[in-house]
Amino acid sequence: MTSRHNYVLFSIACLSGIAVRTVMLLFTIDPVSGFIYIDYTPHAIGLISVLVIAGALIFALAFFSKINRDSKVSLSTLPFQIACSVMAAAIGFETFISPLLSKSNAVQTYVLYFLAAGAMAALISITVFGILKKPFHPAITLLPVAYWIMRLIIVFTDFSTISTISETVIETFTMCLTLAVLLFYSKLECGQIRPSSYRLVAATALLNGYLCAVGSVPRIFLTVLSLEQPTHMNIIPATTGLATAVFSAALGFTILHSIRDK
Repeated sequence: MTSRHNYVLFSIACLSGIAVRTVMLLFTIDPVSGFIYIDYTPHAIGLISVLVIAGALIFALAFFSKINRDSKVSLSTLPFQIACSVMAAAIGFETFISPLLSKSNAVQTYVLYFLAAGAMAALISITVFGILKKPFHPAITLLPVAYWIMRLIIVFTDFSTISTISETVIETFTMCLTLAVLLFYSKLECGQIRPSSYRLVAATALLNGYLCAVGSVPRIFLTVLSLEQPTHMNIIPATTGLATAVFSAALGFTILHSIRDK
């Protein structure tokens, strides 16, 4: 399996998943509760099966890719640097502009402000140093991890008031998987990932990229169409999901490109 095949199949799976999720939001999910309409249960099961199969395919293709075991992962690529900047911008928008913290208390708010500023500074620094081909202290990669942990706590605390059931399931999966991806990234930069685990990290990152795209792009699409359905009335910005999808996909493909069997 070449890198080109991975790109093509990942793109097809993402487009299919986004289309399926959009259909589900429009026709099979109750816009008030987020539960599947009883009459559409067989159809919903089929659509969910497509989503699961596409995700499993993405993970499997990366996990079983042929690699050169003597290769070393290099993350100093322009696409990944751009992805870090996109992630920094999304964190800034979500924390300081979006209504994400409207239900949070003062302590949670200011702690997240502090961690968001640190995470943004870290990701922008990684971008700048990467473009300039200059080394940086890998400890700064822990700042996005700390931010995401606090974000996860805040969102979980307020889940009952900000999401329908459908959105809760999607956000739960993507938030937990994103935390794992950020931890993997930090360990990569710190040299704590063994070569034998590179494919697992790449597969996890690509799976997260797929899930984040499926969770965010349909919401953005319906918002652009001005379809005011409670299904996508979620104060967690869809733009963050899209930025996380870009970051995760860039990380996964950068790893695969570095270690692929020539």
